[in-house]
Amino acid sequence: MQSESIAGLPSLQLYILQHPDRKQAAWVRASTPSKASTEFSNKTDIPIIVQNDHGWVLFPEGRQHTNDEKQPVPHWEYLETIRGQADLRGFPDYIRSLGEKRAPRGHGQVIIGRAFTRPAPTDSRSIPEAAVTDTQVFHSGYPRSYSIAANEMFGYRQDWASVEIGKVAVLELADENAESPQAGDIVKVNLRGSESDHIVTGKVVGKSLLVYVVIIEKQR
Repeated sequence: MQSESIAGLPSLQLYILQHPDRKQAAWVRASTPSKASTEFSNKTDIPIIVQNDHGWVLFPEGRQHTNDEKQPVPHWEYLETIRGQADLRGFPDYIRSLGEKRAPRGHGQVIIGRAFTRPAPTDSRSIPEAAVTDTQVFHSGYPRSYSIAANEMFGYRQDWASVEIGKVAVLELADENAESPQAGDIVKVNLRGSESDHIVTGKVVGKSLLVYVVIIEKQR
C-alpha cells in the first residue's frame, strides 16, 4: 500500500507480532514501509518482514525471499499504513491498545503496544469465500461505526475463491444502489464459513466494493 503524508509528517507504519504465545502491535513514524522497517530493525532483536508480490523481504538484511522459504518465528510483520489513532478503530484489541500511548512523533520513532496472550495458534492467512453475517464500517472522523448490508466476500483476480491477507478481496453489497464506504475506511466483516467463522479486517481501496485484507481472525 502507498504511504501518505499528513500535515507534513510521514505516515504511521503499522506492524503486528507473529509469535506463538502472544499478540502485540507496534507503529513507526516513517514515509515508507521500507524506511520504517529499517528504523524498526535498529531497535529490536526480532526480525521484521514486509510481504510483497514476490514473497517477503527480511529486515535488517533487506533480502528478498520466496513464499516457499520458511519465515523466522517470531517476527514483526508490516501490516498497513495509517494516518493516526482514529484509524485504529475496527482493528483487534491488541492493535487498538497502541492508542493508550502517544503516537510516534519523530521520524523513525517506534512505539510498541501492550502484549496480549494468544489463546490459539496464529490465525489463517487465507480462507475460502464465505457468506457475510455483519459488516461494520469505521470512517475517520465519525464517532461511531455504522453497518452496511453485504452478502458475500471473495477473492479478487488471483484466486476468485480465496480471501487472503495482503490481497484485495470483493465485498458483495446486498444493495448495489446503496452508498458505498469511502476509500480509506476500515471495515470489519464477520463471515460464516462451512467449518468455522472468521472476522476479516481490511481497508476500502475502491468501489464495488474492493477491500485490501489486513487481518483474518478465527472467531472464538
